[in-house]
Amino acid sequence: MKSTSVTCKATNCVHNKSCDCMAGVITVKGFTAKTVQETNCNTFVEEGAHVHDNLSSLHDNKKTVPETIRCSASNCVYNENGDCNAEDVQIVAANASCGTFECRS
Repeated sequence: MKSTSVTCKATNCVHNKSCDCMAGVITVKGFTAKTVQETNCNTFVEEGAHVHDNLSSLHDNKKTVPETIRCSASNCVYNENGDCNAEDVQIVAANASCGTFECRS
């Protein structure tokens, strides 16, 4: 089942608007990750990175939809050929990691 919602707790990201991601596309990295902490949202851009602040406004007009999540965390049970199939996706505040990550056994 495709994910139904995206929640972002990384409130210091320029794409975060009231816990909604406005980046357009999320890319989750962590090819060999076995824990949440080994993943990260590669789309994360910290507020105050002046060059990126200007660029982010090009995408900050619509919520990121689950269908645009790309994932390279090959050990995650929700990764299906690079697409995320979790019901809900959460990016956590600590290092913008993917809180939805669950390692295959």
